[in-house]
Amino acid sequence: MAPSWRRVACRAPSCVHHAVWRSEQQRILTFVRTFSGVELPFKSREEERMVKTTLHELGAKREDMKLSLKVYHFQELSRSSIRDAILERDGRYVSLKKELRENVKQLSPAQLVAAMVSCGRLSIREKQMWWDLARAVEHHTVKTKSGMPGLQHSQISLVLHALGKANVKIKERFYYRMLKLLIQNAEIWTEFDMAWILYGMRKRRLRPCNFEKKEHQLWAQVLRIVAAFFRQKLHFISPKGIVCILYEFAHHGIFPGGFTLFRATRRIRRNLDTLNQRALLWLAVLLARFDWPELRLLKKYSAELRQAHRVARMHPQNMVVILHAYARLGIRDVELLKVFTFELMKANKESLGGKYFTMLAYSLGKLGVRGPLWKELSEGLSEKIDFLAPLDLALIAHSFGKAKPDCEKALAGAFSDAALVSMAGFTPKLLACLLDGFTLAGCLREDVFFAAMEEYIRHGSIGGRQRQQMMSRVLFSVMLERKHMLEGVSPAWEPLLSRIHHAPVDAPPRPYHRELQTCAAALSLKARRRRKGPYMVDLYVPVEAHVPHEGTFPANLFTVSALAVHLLAEAEFCPLSGELLGPTRLRRRHLLHMECQHVGLRRKEWLSRPDTEARITDLEALLVKHVPLRRRPISMVEAFLDWLWTPEEFQLDPVPLMTPELFPEEYQEEMTWGTYRPGIYFGVKGRHEKSFLFGLMWGSLDGKLLRHECESGQLRAFNWQEHDGRNYGFQRIEDEKLGHELKTIFVKEDSKKWHVRINTTTLGASAKAIVLFPYLGIEATSRLQVDEDSDWRQDSQSRSLKISGVDPVAGPFDARLTFRRAKEQGKLHHVSAYIQPDEADASQSTGVWDAKRNLQKFLSKTKRPRLPDSDETGTANWMAFQLASNTSLQVDFHVDFRVSRRILDANAESRLLEDAMKSKSEDFKTQMSEVFERDRTQRFKSEFNELNDGRTSGSKGKADEADEAPSELERREALHLAVASLLGGLGVFRGRLLVKTSETSLQRLPKKVLFTAVPSRSFFPRGFLWDEGFHGLILCRWHPRIFFDVLAHWLELQEPSGWIPREVPLGSEQEIRVPQQFLPQDPDIANPPSLLLPLVWLLDADDELVESLARQSKMSSTDFKHLVLSFSEKAFPRLTRWYAWLERSQRSDHRASCFRWKGRTAAHCLASGLDDYPRGLYVNSDECHLDLHSWMLFFARKPGMTPQSSVNFVEASPTRVSRTAAKLRLRLRCAMLNLTSQKWSTRVAKLNQTLFEVFFQGEILADFIGRQPVSKVGTKTTILVTPPWRSDGRCGPQFPAEAGTPGECDPYGGAACCSPSGWCGGSADFCDCPGCRRFQRLEERAQRAKTASVHSPHLGYVSLFPLVLGHLPCDHPMAQRLIAALQPPSRGSHKAGELWSRYGVLSLSSKDPLFRSGEDYWRGKIWANLNYLTISALQRCESEQAATAFRSLKSGFVATVLRTLKRQRFLMENFDPKTGEGRGAAPFAGWTSLVALLAESHSVKRQEAASEVTGSDERSEEGRSDL
Repeated sequence: MAPSWRRVACRAPSCVHHAVWRSEQQRILTFVRTFSGVELPFKSREEERMVKTTLHELGAKREDMKLSLKVYHFQELSRSSIRDAILERDGRYVSLKKELRENVKQLSPAQLVAAMVSCGRLSIREKQMWWDLARAVEHHTVKTKSGMPGLQHSQISLVLHALGKANVKIKERFYYRMLKLLIQNAEIWTEFDMAWILYGMRKRRLRPCNFEKKEHQLWAQVLRIVAAFFRQKLHFISPKGIVCILYEFAHHGIFPGGFTLFRATRRIRRNLDTLNQRALLWLAVLLARFDWPELRLLKKYSAELRQAHRVARMHPQNMVVILHAYARLGIRDVELLKVFTFELMKANKESLGGKYFTMLAYSLGKLGVRGPLWKELSEGLSEKIDFLAPLDLALIAHSFGKAKPDCEKALAGAFSDAALVSMAGFTPKLLACLLDGFTLAGCLREDVFFAAMEEYIRHGSIGGRQRQQMMSRVLFSVMLERKHMLEGVSPAWEPLLSRIHHAPVDAPPRPYHRELQTCAAALSLKARRRRKGPYMVDLYVPVEAHVPHEGTFPANLFTVSALAVHLLAEAEFCPLSGELLGPTRLRRRHLLHMECQHVGLRRKEWLSRPDTEARITDLEALLVKHVPLRRRPISMVEAFLDWLWTPEEFQLDPVPLMTPELFPEEYQEEMTWGTYRPGIYFGVKGRHEKSFLFGLMWGSLDGKLLRHECESGQLRAFNWQEHDGRNYGFQRIEDEKLGHELKTIFVKEDSKKWHVRINTTTLGASAKAIVLFPYLGIEATSRLQVDEDSDWRQDSQSRSLKISGVDPVAGPFDARLTFRRAKEQGKLHHVSAYIQPDEADASQSTGVWDAKRNLQKFLSKTKRPRLPDSDETGTANWMAFQLASNTSLQVDFHVDFRVSRRILDANAESRLLEDAMKSKSEDFKTQMSEVFERDRTQRFKSEFNELNDGRTSGSKGKADEADEAPSELERREALHLAVASLLGGLGVFRGRLLVKTSETSLQRLPKKVLFTAVPSRSFFPRGFLWDEGFHGLILCRWHPRIFFDVLAHWLELQEPSGWIPREVPLGSEQEIRVPQQFLPQDPDIANPPSLLLPLVWLLDADDELVESLARQSKMSSTDFKHLVLSFSEKAFPRLTRWYAWLERSQRSDHRASCFRWKGRTAAHCLASGLDDYPRGLYVNSDECHLDLHSWMLFFARKPGMTPQSSVNFVEASPTRVSRTAAKLRLRLRCAMLNLTSQKWSTRVAKLNQTLFEVFFQGEILADFIGRQPVSKVGTKTTILVTPPWRSDGRCGPQFPAEAGTPGECDPYGGAACCSPSGWCGGSADFCDCPGCRRFQRLEERAQRAKTASVHSPHLGYVSLFPLVLGHLPCDHPMAQRLIAALQPPSRGSHKAGELWSRYGVLSLSSKDPLFRSGEDYWRGKIWANLNYLTISALQRCESEQAATAFRSLKSGFVATVLRTLKRQRFLMENFDPKTGEGRGAAPFAGWTSLVALLAESHSVKRQEAASEVTGSDERSEEGRSDL
């Protein structure tokens, strides 16, 4: 035996004499040399010695050997590489297994665990042995005499791991008992326990899918516990353990949360070099499964994989798996691709059999890799062709087509034959993939095409967007290149052929398209962006004369009449060779058939040029050989006409806005029905008066809990997940108290037929019985009745009722109400009655809408809380139904107003509902991706990581609490929820508004109707003027006509004086939820004209944006321009009247022309929208408020119809009216208004001058607040800003104020009196009792402090208005001071700007003495609307300082909103400046939904509030000269 082997022999124990030990070892070695047993495949000489020695011991001393020693030898054998199937050739091993199985009950717990682990290592497949071992484990755990388990939790986890490794199927009862024991000690689990438990559950496929079973409830509980403890103990788990647990999470389909994954990947990144090969492989797989492209981790991961020692020891299959992960993530790491493709070229091709061959082809195709490796794959394809499944064939074909290697023969021959033979096994998706691959590769055979198309048509599935695009590309290619193949096809092909020209939705114009057109204009080219066939050409350049094509095709085959210039993305090139890939080559081929020559520029290189002149040079070099060019200098954009109106001199009579010209019949019919009852959890009604309505209530079985109206804090969540504002909405409601989740769906087939579906499912084992109360009603003396053919069988799980009625406007209708339950339980109860319609507008009035009160009245008539099953047939205008369930329950409601068609049976209507729901849901997601989700994910994550690395934020929050980066899926779902919640908050309200006519009298105005979005469905389910302007920023992008609809309703609320109410509770349903003190509206109180923001944004839209918005509205660009300008023209008189009222009613007594908010008190300024933002302790009539003056100046510069808009109207109107008539109209308007440009310029200049004169404080512009209390110490004057009252409602000497004086009560609130016990109140108990004291308002007191005329010392949102509304140029010193206040802390410094926080822009400076004081509403908290305006303004500024603040604030605020939504399950009203937690009303889907605009990549391009206009020079010149 070799000396090296002899040196590895067992060492002698110290207690044994050396000579005796030496003799014994010599005897063993002699036996091993002469061993003549079965030959075993040993891995090494050491392993051979160990196995043969162990087997010898078993043969020589087996009879006298103790059981523990046998277990030890069994363990020794399991440590070798030889498995059970080979060791069974030796009889001694067989005898050992038999003896262990027979004596399994005598094994101690430790021996039993050792035996099971050894069985798992040896891969023993004998079920009987495993069953015996499992029973023994149960005997030591569950069935012990003492009741205490004999195995520790780690041992039980190890047992589960061993069972998983052996892949033996043990009954679920065993796992249930073991896991039930394990969760009792969950707090002491280690990383190994968590990994072993997850592994064992995965191998046994224990996944919770049926929560009615207790076993599945336990599986879910274990997974939740593991996830929770993983988050808690993450810092104590080794990097390999983190990878292992995340790998198991990925296989279980559990996402641990963006924050947890972010922390885990950061920990892994820092310790990447400590991972072994298997852990590195797991890491790639889990990142792909989680779709988590952590760029910094992947960069370091790639560098680690490229190390020589890693590559040398890596199996080719592992390389393929890693490439597959990169392909799924969409990451093209060039260096890694070079290394791996080179190694795979050298690898043994036999090792890439089976699925690895397909994975490699898919990865190379997805990553766009061309090269010699494809030749190797095509050669190996012929050998494996007979073993490939349809899935493999489809993926390989598509991969060949994407990469477009020169291997067409490999696909056109045997591969096509194989696909033809197995055609019956292809699904529609695989067929589309196969055909698309052949089309991209240019080797589509006719027989394969016809066979695949017939199979595709036989399946009858249209599929999703991606499949439709592939089939459209295939059919368009066949029609263009081989049209004869489509001649004489069967009529069944017509639906597919009709979609040939249905190109993908146009990609929205990007900023570089504008740059490209600028360069083309500089070269004197009449070029534009346009569609050509199914493609969008970035720059379409017509060629005057037909010229032969200069390319690879013969010149006599093709002529070209235009050039198609494309800016090619990097994804269109091979990352290794730089060659064009298959889709781009196909596009070039198609364009050539359409007489367009494709020419391309690499977009990244072209945009990296230093300036526009260099980019013009590149474009000139590309086109000079194709078209004649004449280069000219870049000219400035033509200035706006200096033309405006003067409302003081002349006012136009308002005209109706709701006209058929602006809102055609098709639109009005489409918007007739909707979820226009935002104040309740789910309700549907029409926009007309006294319409038919449907609603939902639910509650507990005992009747003590009944939910109907939206209430904050009662439910875990209730949010619209999807809603398009017109035809579809999907809402998820989580009732944690009852333990049920409700899903409500509203979908319209067309304007006269709509469906409702309500689903309930349990949330867990603690779910209680739930009772649903769907109800119907008509707010008129109409009737509802249940038809006789309704199915009322009480022994059925599905019941269907047919209902008929008459809507006062929509006419007669048929409806079907269907109930479906998982199990039969309970009975269906109902009631129908006549409810007096609501005619009055008083908060005590009720009607059909007040379903909760109506229902409670009927429930109180029975002993049990159930409906009395009573009918008032013939007179009922209200119906309610009651059905209870402990499990799942489904309610479908279908309504059809088409008199000519009858309602179908329940199953048919449900199928129509499901089809419409799927289609509308897909349309919603598509529109979201077009409007809001434009390649945002990577940049958002980069900004977020940069923020958390301290590059912009400086320091981190406690325990990384604020560092949770949302995943792409979470971000997308959050943006969907934000937009859907705003659209789902659209409501129609009708009634007579209550207004103040004097201090003591009230009056109701004539009946009005308002169509608007609500800020909060729970707190503020009514219209607010200040909020609606910010809602419009979303609406005008989503569907401009809906925005015009909303704006028209608000403008038609205008009174003859020009006043528009700021808060509009219309009708009893709204008034009943408004506190009495806020119900009457004061006609002297204004609100910011924020409705101008979206209107100005539409008027300032450039051609590309107009084209995109026109597509959104399904209109041509010309018609869209006509709509915008026609609406502006009709709204113009009302806007002038509104401005005139603001100028007249809000004018200050100051000698200069400035404005102040009427109705301000020392504590509040509700008119401004910034309720408790500090202004001044004393209220003065000569105050000038900076925010109102900024709004007025913005209103003046941006009227309802700008002169440039008029010019655009003339140019856009040839199809509507003649240009001569349009110009005549423009001249008549100018003459009628009797305005001159010089006069209006003087007026605007005066407002600018006032801005810089009255509001100038020294460093910034600030409120002029008149005479305020001051204190002087020497020459220093300090403004007193702290009020003498406390914010906690306490008063008196025992509760002093901040200044040390006895605490007072707030005289401006409802509790101005102090009781002797030190409490503030407003009743007689506080004001009229002995010792009580009433405090006067500050301005009414006889003894007043020393005063002086001052400016506001506060820095906050009000200070930002000149910047965000565009009155301060970014390079102005005052603007620089404001930008400095928004700066994040620099690297290595903790000092940040006063208004900066890691969560967004603070409403009040953090250094202000009133920061977070009093009500703390607008005194430090972070609000979405002002953050949006501020971030938009910062993006327009070109300084590095502004760019830094923009990146930091944008990333921080977006992350805060998304993180809060994830944690608190709602969009919140505002956010805490210290923790980022959501505060205020919830849900608040009003202006907080602006996060959707900030999260999109181009959202703040040339935004509403501060777009540069003519007069920007004049607005600052005078101010600068005065300064």
